[in-house]
Amino acid sequence: MRVGTLFFLMVFVMGVSAHRGTADPIYRWEGADGTIHYSSEPPTHGAQPADLPRITRGRLGMKPSVQETCDPRGGVNCQAGADLDGSVICNDGYKEVKTPFRFYCNSPKLRVNDVSDLRPNGDFTIYVRNSKSVAALNPSVIVKTPEADAGIMLQGPEKIEPFEVGEFIYDAALYGVMSEKPRKDQLTVSCANCD
Repeated sequence: MRVGTLFFLMVFVMGVSAHRGTADPIYRWEGADGTIHYSSEPPTHGAQPADLPRITRGRLGMKPSVQETCDPRGGVNCQAGADLDGSVICNDGYKEVKTPFRFYCNSPKLRVNDVSDLRPNGDFTIYVRNSKSVAALNPSVIVKTPEADAGIMLQGPEKIEPFEVGEFIYDAALYGVMSEKPRKDQLTVSCANCD
């Protein structure tokens, strides 16, 4: 019997068993030309129940896939360069993490960490955190206000080091007093080497 025929037979048996809810017998007989036939119905008087292996459903024990990170190992060390497989190396030297170096270590990631309350003169400070291990060059913050359609670009430090925070001060004497501090959705953060 060819492998393809056996596979078809197994699929057929599984389908018939699943459809009927029971394991009905499968009949086997030889045709006049010597061809072996299988069916769930006995078509001729010479058909006999086939001696087939019992088909059962197996339970495969698969372990859940867990993606290791450098978080419990002191973070990613971008200064160490990429591992031989192109992944990052952790600060403790561990190399079995699969995070791609070219995605993680090529650009900083800036986000607004906090906005201070308005000071009596109308000034406030915006704190921006760099959450990657690449320094952010020429970072800036744009504050959108109803008065300024394009927004007001605030300058801050020339760069924000890896995992550090930069301060951007809104000078009310220069830009005008705001009635309340801006919400985070009114702020746009960028840098020269940000994605």
